[in-house]
Amino acid sequence: AAELFEHAARQALANGDYRGCAELYILARNATADPATARRYFHSALKALQSGNQPLAALELGERELGPLADDPETLYLMINLARASGRPDVADRHVRRLLRLSLMQQLQSQQIARAWGEGAFRRVSQQTGEREPGIEFDNKAYTLGYEVFVENGKLEDAWVVAKSAVRQAPEDLVWCERLARVSEWTGRPQVALLYWLK
Repeated sequence: AAELFEHAARQALANGDYRGCAELYILARNATADPATARRYFHSALKALQSGNQPLAALELGERELGPLADDPETLYLMINLARASGRPDVADRHVRRLLRLSLMQQLQSQQIARAWGEGAFRRVSQQTGEREPGIEFDNKAYTLGYEVFVENGKLEDAWVVAKSAVRQAPEDLVWCERLARVSEWTGRPQVALLYWLK
């Protein structure tokens, strides 16, 4: 049944019926038992509306049908970008906070696995302080999106926390040093700003 809905959705899209296409993809999603296929159908539904220049409709559909994909990073990226395109900073903020929490949880799990297996290759040595810190994968994409959304929403303290965390994890990344310097100026931290502008 899912394949029939998918075929009908493609036909609707070919005829310029973006809303009908999206609803058919949602029906296809509900008709499949495979989570990966259901996720693909959900994304196709939202992208169909987006391609018809209806980001707000896509966002509303996504909010209504999100369900088990609320903890899926790629789905959250899609929802955040739709919220930004729709002029809904409140929705973008909510989803970016969830994305950053998921990213942090994945980083902590990686750290726990590295410690459990005693693998020193997962540890990073900070060249600035000489201290050894657990080396956990830095999620630049999630942090960048979080920083941008917080700045757009005027939540500069939150943007500062993200930038500070990013610089702690990637101290040689000049883009993040510049972001931290800029947001430090905006939040009244001139000493921190100067330190990172000089990098």
